[in-house]
Amino acid sequence: MYDMRERNKIYYNQALLLLINFRIIMGLNNLPILRVPPSNQDAWIVLLLSIPYVIILSFPLLFLSNKFSDLSLIEIIEKLMGKIFGKILGAFYILVFLYYLTMFSSNFVEILDYSLFRETPTWATASLLLITCVYIGYKGLRNLARFGEFVIPIMIITMFIFVILGLRNYQFDYLFPILSDSTISQINKGAIIIGLRFVDILIATMLTPYLANKKELNKIYIRSTLFSLLIILIIVITIQCTLGTEFAKRINFPFLTYTRLINFEQTIQGFESIYIVSWIIGNIIRTSGYLFITSVSLEQFTGIRNDRFIIPIAILIFIAVQLIKDRRPVLGVNEPFSQITLIISVISIILIPIVLLIAYFFRKNKL
Repeated sequence: MYDMRERNKIYYNQALLLLINFRIIMGLNNLPILRVPPSNQDAWIVLLLSIPYVIILSFPLLFLSNKFSDLSLIEIIEKLMGKIFGKILGAFYILVFLYYLTMFSSNFVEILDYSLFRETPTWATASLLLITCVYIGYKGLRNLARFGEFVIPIMIITMFIFVILGLRNYQFDYLFPILSDSTISQINKGAIIIGLRFVDILIATMLTPYLANKKELNKIYIRSTLFSLLIILIIVITIQCTLGTEFAKRINFPFLTYTRLINFEQTIQGFESIYIVSWIIGNIIRTSGYLFITSVSLEQFTGIRNDRFIIPIAILIFIAVQLIKDRRPVLGVNEPFSQITLIISVISIILIPIVLLIAYFFRKNKL
């Protein structure tokens, strides 16, 4: 395990960009902020308010990762809860990673089928995604981080160019009236729900042992939270000002719809394809990251090398995507996936970490 971590050391910029990518892809794929209370023109205010909630909700796991910076989340759990309870909770988090990996893969395949490959069967697009992610997973975290260090800035710059190119379509009246149709309780409820949607603190706690400088964990996490949510805020305002909140919350892929409203001049006719390619790569990076983390979790749970799990996990996800995607849309259905996701987030980000924190304070003199 130590040798693998030494081989996969990542640096500040690499970890920062990976966490930013994991979050903003949610904004580019789907905007749940438009569907949570108050679900109106004040969505951008809800997103702003969610920033402190994200940090507050992440505090227990962030605190424990600082105290045990040489250990991943799975290892911290076993250290604090003992062998039996540690294995039970560790198994739960492995299922959590598998769930999110399935949802992210299903989301990507659904958007890809809708936007580019309408006649292509699910198994084909899912195979392309997972084969690519398996290859990257075998290359390790360091190579994924190096790749992301080059590609993620291009994706972000491309997104900003699209935001600027659509300025002529903006109608800022869609943002008004501010706070007239929303209550404080609705805005707070929406901000908490959005705070729970961002589960990247789980990934951050798994990445901590791989950081070249573990003292930078807080800086990496807080800055990635601020940068990514501000980028998503720009996406939300762009969508609201062009599509309108009522229309945007009823469609599955709002930012993709927005890009198709832009009237490209002849000189930049091929620019849309640059965005599509960068968006695809961003999704591949996120899926590959979750695949790697899931395989590492299984290694720490079983003692078997993580690369033995990469292909079996991919096969399992392929089957799950095939079953889920062909039966019902993932992004367009609020139930049951949104409720399941919310319940999983409450348990994995709030309830279990609080138990771990209590166990730490009771046992810290013996650790």
